[in-house]
Amino acid sequence: MKRVNILYVITIAIYAIVMTGCTKLDDSIKPYPYYADIVSCDVQPDSTLHFEQILANDQGSITLVPDPSMYYKVAQGKRVLLQFYQLDSIDATTKRIEVIQLSPILSDTVRPLPIDSIDKMKNDILKISTAWRTGDYLNLNLQIEYNNISHRLGFFYDPEQQNPDTLDVYLRHDNNGDAMGYWIQTYTSYYIPQFNTYRAMRIHANMPDVKSGYLTLKIKD
Repeated sequence: MKRVNILYVITIAIYAIVMTGCTKLDDSIKPYPYYADIVSCDVQPDSTLHFEQILANDQGSITLVPDPSMYYKVAQGKRVLLQFYQLDSIDATTKRIEVIQLSPILSDTVRPLPIDSIDKMKNDILKISTAWRTGDYLNLNLQIEYNNISHRLGFFYDPEQQNPDTLDVYLRHDNNGDAMGYWIQTYTSYYIPQFNTYRAMRIHANMPDVKSGYLTLKIKD
């Protein structure tokens, strides 16, 4: 059967060793606690960088303002993994922080595609360590078996699905012919504007440690 090639067109190559690609900003030893979260970049008119931290359970968002100011070439709204110390509160929705590390991650939007096309895509194994929602984003802590070739990920849903209660989404992984290597950790964040119309989400993927083949994420009561 001929394989559908659309996965290669609309997905982004994953740069596998994310953590070694971090921007290390401070090598000094600091006391705990520090915080880590996937946040959205907000480029200011003076080219300084702020971050939008979207809170869990639809509690709104907080603006994180780095001190000292940060200048980092990044697209508006880009999702990144941020590690930081919280210094103080400027007001109820704005906090001043000291950035420890800034890590680029794979961020994209869930894509509509008929289920028969999704089923024909490459579906190499991966592991989902954690899945959580912040606002309209699904964030994933993943493990893939990596050697030396960039992998590809795509996130899809069938626009014809009829279940009004649960959204079925499909994570497709293409190892791009990479040889067997070692399991590495990486993060992704997907924009899913349909979130608030469903009570739950089923995340389907080729996960050897999950017999059902999917994980269920509760969205609302």
